[in-house]
Amino acid sequence: MATTSPWPDVLQAIYADMVMRAAHLEPLEPYRHHNRPWASRCMRCGRIVRPRYRQIRDGWGGCRHCAAVARNAAARAARTNNSAPPARTAPTEEDTTC
Repeated sequence: MATTSPWPDVLQAIYADMVMRAAHLEPLEPYRHHNRPWASRCMRCGRIVRPRYRQIRDGWGGCRHCAAVARNAAARAARTNNSAPPARTAPTEEDTTC
């Protein structure tokens, strides 16, 4: 009877921890599953947040409180400068060549 090695789970947990830390989140509990909330402390503001690992892995961001502060600061800067966000432009030929 073949047994499964625990190493894939260990490596997945180590990688998930690295991804969370790269998003400025310090995990407060062991990794369980990509779709379960994972208690973490934001390394910027110190708040406890519970994002899912898959959200962080897929680039959704980390701390919603810090994201709200950044959005509000950007909106305030746009209002004080009386400027609209930069307009999107069509890609040029230089942008599409490899």
